Amino acid sequence: MKKEEIKEYHDNGELAYEETKVILPKSREYLYPYRLKHPDGYCWIRIGKQAKYHDNGILAWELQRDENGKVIDGKNGYRKDGTPIIY
Repeated sequence: MKKEEIKEYHDNGELAYEETKVILPKSREYLYPYRLKHPDGYCWIRIGKQAKYHDNGILAWELQRDENGKVIDGKNGYRKDGTPIIY
């Protein structure tokens, strides 16, 4: 399985988004109920930390996923001014 670390940045250089994506081999796709299908036909899952940040570096939201792609934990997000978003 191919693991890919993805990071995107705001125009000011601050981290905007991060995730780890695992591309699944065709023969094992059925083993991952949380898989996603890319328009190009391959399936993949997100594992570990997935997070989005405001352009000032403040965490907007975060999810933690297990090795099967299932969300196992999440953190409340924050507005750009740093005040918490309570769900």
